[in-house]
Amino acid sequence: MEAPQAYSKITLGFIIQSYKQIDGKYHCVGQQFEAGDQVDREIENGEKITIDVSKEVYFPFHMKQPN
Repeated sequence: MEAPQAYSKITLGFIIQSYKQIDGKYHCVGQQFEAGDQVDREIENGEKITIDVSKEVYFPFHMKQPN
């Protein structure tokens, strides 16, 4: 297969949310995002692909915390 021009990277993981009681209701006051080890890459039609990961530029996960 020819190298794809574009693909999606899917990383499975976990979200740990912390709650605090405020005025009788529980509000999320923080989140921790833990990426798992399972990473899949697929092209637009959903076909799973394997790429040379040494050519993939690292891009960090930017997860937004609650206000």
